[in-house]
Amino acid sequence: MHRDAAEEQVGQVPPWLDVPTLRAMEAERARILAWGRDALAARNAVRDVLLARRPALPLPMIEAAVAAVVPDAEGGSYAPPVPAEGERAATSAEVAETLSYALRFGLDGKPRRTGHEHLAPLAAAQLAEHLMRANFRITRRAPVSGLHGEGW
Repeated sequence: MHRDAAEEQVGQVPPWLDVPTLRAMEAERARILAWGRDALAARNAVRDVLLARRPALPLPMIEAAVAAVVPDAEGGSYAPPVPAEGERAATSAEVAETLSYALRFGLDGKPRRTGHEHLAPLAAAQLAEHLMRANFRITRRAPVSGLHGEGW
């Protein structure tokens, strides 16, 4: 009736695994990896989610589902994506400056008439700090050379 775990290809989702459970397992994997934990910790967390939703599964089916969600069985660590050519990681100050501008000016470039222009830099700095602590990686494209000097 069910295929053996050896027949399942690594990374291929087993047909018996329902979508809500798969999504919950993927969300848990992303959360653990975003915290900087290794793939072994992600595998254990994903296994816990599966067992919480489907406690009566046999071991081969559990391993097949976990391998589909976290295919790195060696326990290697997660590496964040590398910025593309012509991009670099934005600093906290650059993110705060951009957020402050967005809070002070509308999409058309005209100032917002909120009366809170002096609070925009403070709110932007706090937002930028929270983004950096939450492990958000924001990239910035290189300026077009010739328009604003030599670039970075």
